[in-house]
Amino acid sequence: TTPVPPLVTVRPSPRPAGPAGDSAFARQERLLGASVYEFPAPRRTGRTLTARCPAGSQVWFWAPEYRGTAALAGQEPVRFDGRPPAVTAPMGALGTVPDSGEVRIALGPEGRARLPREPVGCLVRARLDTAVDRLTATGATRVRATGHTVTAELPPGSTGTAVLAVPRTSGWRCAAGDADLRPARAYGGLVAVPLDGRADTVHCSFRPPGLRLGGAVGAAALLTLVATGIPHRGRNRG
Repeated sequence: TTPVPPLVTVRPSPRPAGPAGDSAFARQERLLGASVYEFPAPRRTGRTLTARCPAGSQVWFWAPEYRGTAALAGQEPVRFDGRPPAVTAPMGALGTVPDSGEVRIALGPEGRARLPREPVGCLVRARLDTAVDRLTATGATRVRATGHTVTAELPPGSTGTAVLAVPRTSGWRCAAGDADLRPARAYGGLVAVPLDGRADTVHCSFRPPGLRLGGAVGAAALLTLVATGIPHRGRNRG
């Protein structure tokens, strides 16, 4: 199994630092705050990619516009279904790098094979373990989650930014300690709450945008229906 940090972690700064770029690999490393991948320079010959990676690392393939299969030598093909612009293919694990360090990937594209500049990343498990251990050591000591709320207990004196590992979409409101709920901030696209060292809890609540307005409109419609129905009943009785 792949180790994961707590649902709520504490980061030292308000914005993630790490490698530049918009690839899935770069985004992951920025959110982890650590370099966990090796990026080979794959050579493409026809429908084959060849490269070298650390033995024992895990080969991940990322090509958001790619539709077809990709198979690491000796492993079963993995299906990717990119259909831009509506659907982008997610990252996929192809297998483990052999002792030789040789990476050979057979492509089975359906149509034109569009690959990004860095389609292959080799995940070094020891680096990931170290990053997760660090985030766990400074992260929430306890997390309680319900259908629409998350409450986390933090180590005393935590400063920086508490990060909830869910996308920061409209409707999230958060607070540190006893402060009033406010629209959540963002940390690399995730829900974030500033910490000043005085709060040892963080509370976040989600309400879909427009719910309050929708409820008010619904109530008004019901009142209108009732109001217009009363005269009808009165006339029917007469």
